[in-house]
Amino acid sequence: MTFVIITSGIDLGVGAVLGLTSVVTAGMVSAGFPIIIVLMLAMLLGAMCGLINGFFITRFSMAPFIVTLAMMAAARSVAMVYTDAKTISIYDDAFFRYLRSGEILGIPVMILIPIIIFLVAHYVLRYTIFGRYVYAIGNNKKSAELSGINVKRVELSVYIIAGFLSGIAGILMTARLGSGTPLAGSNLELMAIAAVVIGGSSLMGGRGTVYGTVIGVLLINVINTGMNLMNISSHYQGLMMGVVILLAALIDSYGNKKKNR
Repeated sequence: MTFVIITSGIDLGVGAVLGLTSVVTAGMVSAGFPIIIVLMLAMLLGAMCGLINGFFITRFSMAPFIVTLAMMAAARSVAMVYTDAKTISIYDDAFFRYLRSGEILGIPVMILIPIIIFLVAHYVLRYTIFGRYVYAIGNNKKSAELSGINVKRVELSVYIIAGFLSGIAGILMTARLGSGTPLAGSNLELMAIAAVVIGGSSLMGGRGTVYGTVIGVLLINVINTGMNLMNISSHYQGLMMGVVILLAALIDSYGNKKKNR
C-alpha cells in the first residue's frame, strides 16, 4: 500500500484479495495439491488481481478508487461463491502449522516473513531506480512523463506489488487461523491505508517511507491493544480509528498547504 499511495493512488481491494487468496490456499491444501504449487498459485492469484487493477487504471485512465472498489466487491464475492460462504479448515496441515508456530533462529516465522518483506520493500523504495520513479510519479506525473519515465509501467507495477503482497498476507492469515474464510481481511484495507497515512505518507503522493508505515502499524496495534485492555467495546474501536485517520489526514493536508505557500 505504501508504494501505491506514494504514486498518489489507492488500493481498496487488498483486504478482499487477501480473503480470496486465503480460501483458495485452504481449498488447494484440502484438495491435496503440493504445498509449493499452493504457495505459487496463491501469490500468482494476488499478483493477477493487482494486474487487473493496474491494467484498468493505466490503460483506461480510470480512477484508482473506482477500480479497486470494484476489485474489493468482486474478490469478496468470488471468495463467497468458492466456499459457499463456509470456512475451509486446514488446522492439522504440517506446513501451515509450522508457519503458525515455528521458529527460525529463535524468531517466529510469522514475524520473520514480514520483517524480510519490510527490508526488501525499504531497499527497493530507497535505493533503486524504480523507487525513485515511484516518488517522481507521486510528486508530479506530468513531469515524470516528460523526464522519460514510463509512468504507466511503474503504476502497473505498484498495483501488481500490492496484489502480490496481499497474496502472501492471505497465506499467512490462513496459517494463523488454521483455515480459509471468505471474510478474512474484512476492513483490512482501511487499516492498511491508516497505517500508511499515520506513518507519514501523503495521500497526495510523493512522500512516504516503509519505515513510517511500520511505525503506523505498530501505533494502530498499540491503540487497539490499549482499548482492549481498557475493556472498551469493539464498536467504539472503529470510531477511534476513524478519528486517528482523520487527524493524520488533516495534518497531511495542513503540511501540504504550508509547503505550497
